Amino acid sequence: MPSGTALVEPDPKRIAREWNREIEAEIRRLAEREGGQWGRNVVWALLALAWFVLVLECLGILPRP
Repeated sequence: MPSGTALVEPDPKRIAREWNREIEAEIRRLAEREGGQWGRNVVWALLALAWFVLVLECLGILPRP
């Protein structure tokens, strides 16, 4: 065995706590990402609507006021 290396005994409770922390952190990251998603969806919907109106205007389908 090389000198300076420590043999760590497996601790199932410690491993389970670390996994739980990692899982909870991932859940928080996913919740933050999905929480800010509605604003992005609104912007894309408005851009799609503006594009659709512009296409209709260019084709002369929309009535003149």
